[in-house]
Amino acid sequence: MTSFLRRHYLLSTAVSLQLVALLIGLIIFYTCRIQGGLPPLTFSEIVWWGTIGILRLAFFGIAIPLTAIVIAAMLILIMCSASWKKVRFLSPLAFVIWGAYWVFVAHIICSPPPD
Repeated sequence: MTSFLRRHYLLSTAVSLQLVALLIGLIIFYTCRIQGGLPPLTFSEIVWWGTIGILRLAFFGIAIPLTAIVIAAMLILIMCSASWKKVRFLSPLAFVIWGAYWVFVAHIICSPPPD
């Protein structure tokens, strides 16, 4: 029963952190539209760039090496957490890292190119 509760806790933590990162990414894209970092976008384009666009850039775009590093760090943290009972907090930390990466990629897409 405890492993079920642990998996449920880990899954709910991962989903909630991803939803918070998604919301922050959507806010970044909306303010980017106001500040002029991207060409003016409609609401549906903001939602697309906040969800599918970030995934596309992370897994099929120029951010592939950084995505591989973040996923490797996440796997190391999750494996350490699964192995040692004293460091169980590392699994949620892995998903915090993914959420921070999601917000970082949203900011990179939104930032205007350097002059």
